[in-house]
Amino acid sequence: MKKTNFFILGAPKCGTTALSEYLREHPNVFISYPKEPSFFASDLPGLQYVKTEKDYLNLFNQQKKYHSIIGEASPSYLYSETAIKEIKQFNPEAYLIIMIRNPINMLQSYHKQLLYSLFEDQENLEDAWRLQDDRSRGKSIPSNCREPLLLQYKKMTSFTAQIKRVLDHFPEKQVKIILFDNFKKSPQSVYDDVLHFLDISCDSRTHFPVINAAKTPRSLWVNKFIHLIPYGLIGFIQKNSNSFIHKKFVKLHQYINNLNSKKSIKKGISADFRRELEDYFSDEINSLSSLLKIDLKKYWSY
Repeated sequence: MKKTNFFILGAPKCGTTALSEYLREHPNVFISYPKEPSFFASDLPGLQYVKTEKDYLNLFNQQKKYHSIIGEASPSYLYSETAIKEIKQFNPEAYLIIMIRNPINMLQSYHKQLLYSLFEDQENLEDAWRLQDDRSRGKSIPSNCREPLLLQYKKMTSFTAQIKRVLDHFPEKQVKIILFDNFKKSPQSVYDDVLHFLDISCDSRTHFPVINAAKTPRSLWVNKFIHLIPYGLIGFIQKNSNSFIHKKFVKLHQYINNLNSKKSIKKGISADFRRELEDYFSDEINSLSSLLKIDLKKYWSY
């Protein structure tokens, strides 16, 4: 069995789910179920779907000989301070993809995702932003939040430091950075470029549906069941059933989740708060532009 040799690291709400699902249908690619095991993010234990390497490897035991790319997509890895080093120790030859977007847009989408998954209880992003210091001291943590570190919005959007950490461990030839803006504008060209990066043949894919758009639950009760009870149950099934049953159960869980979701109504932020965020992220965008040798203000104009 081949070791995992491909990781979509994150960032969250930057197209990682869509890209992984497009690649899942390629004949030479095997993506785990679930796509986000978060095994190597040992500093974010609340997100880890599996805790041992044996259980992690079991997620890939249905791969076939024609699968040359064995991958997963855990957005926690880019944020994690331990994951990149652990991935390097596991497979130093791995391909890595990083996806980033305008941090203000990412924050708004990410905040909605945290609300949906019950990690966040502040309906207003500005209120959640103001609570970061308190939450870093263990205060005002929502009761259903399995991993409080995910509520640190500033650290979550520190892309320069995160990408530097990746490049400190892996050579540039094994790392691909994708701007969400380009992916959204031309998924075909980005997808084909990824296939070239992974050194696999074009599969003539031309259909790129929107996947994992911002959503809100139809039923709060069903949403609580989906995000609270099955998390441990799925792990139990993964350890005590064959891979076929585990895969079917995960897909059923995803199906129910999709049925209970509806498109989220886009809500803006106040002009004053937007200006505050623009000032906050100004240095970050300049540093990231320098690191990537791209004028990101061209893409991320406010």
